[in-house]
Amino acid sequence: MLSVVCPRIGRLTSTVASRMQQVDLVRAADDAVLAFWREVEVQTRRSAAVDHRVIVDLERRGLAGLGAYASTAALARDVLRIVPGEATALVHAAHRLGPRHLPSQPVLPEQYPDTAQAVQAGKISARHAAVVTRAVDQLPDEVVDELGGWVQSHLLEQARVADPMLLARYATSRIDRLDHRTAGTGSWTTSSSAASCGWSIVRMAVAAWRATAPPRPPSSCGCSSTRWPHPDPNPTRRRIRAQPGRGAMMRCWSWSSWLCAPGNCRTRAR
Repeated sequence: MLSVVCPRIGRLTSTVASRMQQVDLVRAADDAVLAFWREVEVQTRRSAAVDHRVIVDLERRGLAGLGAYASTAALARDVLRIVPGEATALVHAAHRLGPRHLPSQPVLPEQYPDTAQAVQAGKISARHAAVVTRAVDQLPDEVVDELGGWVQSHLLEQARVADPMLLARYATSRIDRLDHRTAGTGSWTTSSSAASCGWSIVRMAVAAWRATAPPRPPSSCGCSSTRWPHPDPNPTRRRIRAQPGRGAMMRCWSWSSWLCAPGNCRTRAR
């Protein structure tokens, strides 16, 4: 059956790829070009789900051992001509997002079904999925039983608006907030996490802007700094807490008060 379907799939995908390569983008409007680019990316992301199914079936057949390969990743590296890190990540993703086969049971669903469905629909990329699954894996077992589904669905929502790097930072901050117990109750809480979900994105955006910001102009006290934020901030610096109705920027650190403090700045030569 597959020997008959495979040539047809090859011809079909070849035809679609050829037509996409021949699309006249010069005469198209700006919005049409962006929409075309997004659609190409969606279909490219969906192909990752096919890789997952192929890898799972390769391991079920034991082709790596039959071919004298050390692992499935080594087989993928030889067949697909990819680097070892990419092959390992591909196999790990297949274990988490692909169907599971057991000798005594029928095919089981994916370990992370929500993330697998998002990849199959092309809503997130393989790197987004790796961040989500790795974040859930880092949670303790009791937290996974209680909040694992919430963490996964929440990170999937953020994956639609953030790139994998920002998503990884965001996931780290969420795990840090979840990694504590409510005093006197011993239960895990998400109240503070759910209430301040948007603040982490704001802080990450501000941090990215600060990393590329030009030198700060001299302040009114006659002090100047070569670059901010300082690589070794004072642990006693003052923090402005965000209040209801105030701007998101009030959530940021008050670097100005720290930079102008005695001993924390370079005085201008007079």
